[in-house]
Amino acid sequence: MDLLPTTEIVDLLDYFQRGYIGRTQSSGYHVVASFSLNLWNYHFSTPFGLPCTTNAVEAWHRSFNETAGCHHPNIWKFLLALKHEQGLVEVRQTNYLAGKPPAKRERS
Repeated sequence: MDLLPTTEIVDLLDYFQRGYIGRTQSSGYHVVASFSLNLWNYHFSTPFGLPCTTNAVEAWHRSFNETAGCHHPNIWKFLLALKHEQGLVEVRQTNYLAGKPPAKRERS
């Protein structure tokens, strides 16, 4: 039983080759990948304690969507959400400068 039809497998492999690996054409000319190795490979950032995921960004985005009240706000809701976010950042910055530890989120 095949999980993917052959054309879909070829398309998937082609996608990764174009985007992340690069390829050598039959003429011998090497086509560079769309995304450089430094952009997507975390091998060198891990020993320095840098994040390997975008979890923090995804959490912020989810929180911002909740502040805006929807996923695609109109310009006025968007501006209000930005003002609210700016206020939160200023409070966090003030607390940080005052030496207060960041508030821990309670898990339910």
